[in-house]
Amino acid sequence: MGYPKSPCKLKMCVASLSIFVVCFRTDLSCGRPPRVSNARPQYPATNFSSVVTYICNEGHTLSGAAKKTCRANGRWDGVAPNCLKMCSLPTIPFSKYIAKPVNYTRKYRTGERITLACKKGFKKKPGGNPVRICISGNWIMCVDMHLGTHGCKRTIRAPRTKCTQKCSPQSGCGSDKYKCLCDGSCGFSCVEIGMSCGNPPSISNGNVVYNDTSFNSTAHYTCNGGYSLNTAPVKRCSAKKRWEGLTPRCLQDCKPPTIPINARISNPSNKYHSGYKVTFKCNEGYNQEGMETQMCFRGSWTVLPFKCTEGGCGDSSREIV
Repeated sequence: MGYPKSPCKLKMCVASLSIFVVCFRTDLSCGRPPRVSNARPQYPATNFSSVVTYICNEGHTLSGAAKKTCRANGRWDGVAPNCLKMCSLPTIPFSKYIAKPVNYTRKYRTGERITLACKKGFKKKPGGNPVRICISGNWIMCVDMHLGTHGCKRTIRAPRTKCTQKCSPQSGCGSDKYKCLCDGSCGFSCVEIGMSCGNPPSISNGNVVYNDTSFNSTAHYTCNGGYSLNTAPVKRCSAKKRWEGLTPRCLQDCKPPTIPINARISNPSNKYHSGYKVTFKCNEGYNQEGMETQMCFRGSWTVLPFKCTEGGCGDSSREIV
């Protein structure tokens, strides 16, 4: 049997070592590709074997195959993808902070999750779930996991410089311009309605992520690669219209230290941040001389005299008299 004449097209299927004959009209067109919400289809043509590529709009991420091909039956193959809305950084209540991931972002894809932890003064509730999952632009929140361990008492020293007027929820603040709210270690304090701490301070060699600057809002700091924070990564907007605590700094990490001859590191790490101390130990049969500890400080090691000499305590070849 001979092969069909034009307009039949011959294709070789190498995988099955067989020949397939695909016949299609020379004017075949699959028409406009299927519409996908929040996506832009890009395609040079709609004839046989043409390919359309879907690109999601900003703030959305692709779920499914990005490409579809025009087939001989006049249809685009496969199932159309979806462009799912991304989640913004959620509003985190004062009692919690984001423990994972360490590097916060402003946008999260569907399926990505964050893990919350309790701040000091709060404890985990039995049966609570610390995980929140991003699904199509919304955060799926599980059972609240935090319980207060105090009655929001004022425990801070020098409250005049760091706290606003003390109050109680029952008596209020005596003005409709203020609310009596819990302000961390300042206890119940008068908070100006609509107050703002302004933009949190920026840092060198790192970034700060925040959604708001109102009372109890939090700013999350992260460092660029090769740097680590020297303080807690979270700052809170207090009733005093200030971001609580010292501004974090990103200090340069150290490369793995040079190990003295016939020695080893007893506490190795994958990352040596500023302030990390390593301890050297001599191998069996060698005696320690000098300071066994070195500390990483802003990208450099504080090198102190240390060496391992043969013999001495621990030398297995030494005769015992």
